[in-house]
Amino acid sequence: MVNGMNTKKQQNPMIFKKKVLCIIPVKKKSTGLKNKNFKKINSWPLYAHSINAALKCKHIDKIIVSSDSNRVLNYSKNPKILNLKRSKKLSSNKSQIKDVITDILKKVKSKFDILVLLQPTTPIISQGELSKSLNLICKKNYSSIVAIKSGNITIPNLLDKKRDGIITRIKEEKAFSSNRQDFKSYFIPSGDFFITQINYFKKNKSFYGRNALGFVTKNKFSVDINYKQDLEYLNFLINQNHKN
Repeated sequence: MVNGMNTKKQQNPMIFKKKVLCIIPVKKKSTGLKNKNFKKINSWPLYAHSINAALKCKHIDKIIVSSDSNRVLNYSKNPKILNLKRSKKLSSNKSQIKDVITDILKKVKSKFDILVLLQPTTPIISQGELSKSLNLICKKNYSSIVAIKSGNITIPNLLDKKRDGIITRIKEEKAFSSNRQDFKSYFIPSGDFFITQINYFKKNKSFYGRNALGFVTKNKFSVDINYKQDLEYLNFLINQNHKN
């Protein structure tokens, strides 16, 4: 049990003989929505949901919580979790998640094969979709698997998805066309999870590439929280679900 949140004690059998590492990055400061990682959904801070989700996944062998907040680092003393204090350099607004992950991988002594990134800003994920994606990356040997959903072409990070599920990044100017026959569906990262082969990430510092699979999430609570209205919307969805 993590501070009252229910987590079943499970064995962590390796899938296809591969060890899985989960990283949960939690910064104190944030732009857009102040202190967003500490905002609450169902009475629990966002980062607590991500930690709980990682603990519930039977395929994850080790969880690393990276934060510059002692409050976060002291939240759980579960033996499956390693809490790492993040440096000021990697806690600034200019720091990128790829640099945080690279720094962690340099510090981890044990060998892992698969990396899962869970971000507190998308707190409610599907355990079934996470487990299915972990099985896919091990069985099919994709370089990465990114949870995606239909996107609006007016926002960045557009992804094109081919028939075989492989995704590629789209330059925004190429997404616009005045010809109706050229209209097509694009996708964006949903934020639910990012999964990659660790050797691939070490070499490319990215979750994208020629063999990255887009996993279209059906999670109705998939909301990437960056602004106050995102938080309000997710709370609305949860309240509506409780009424039904």
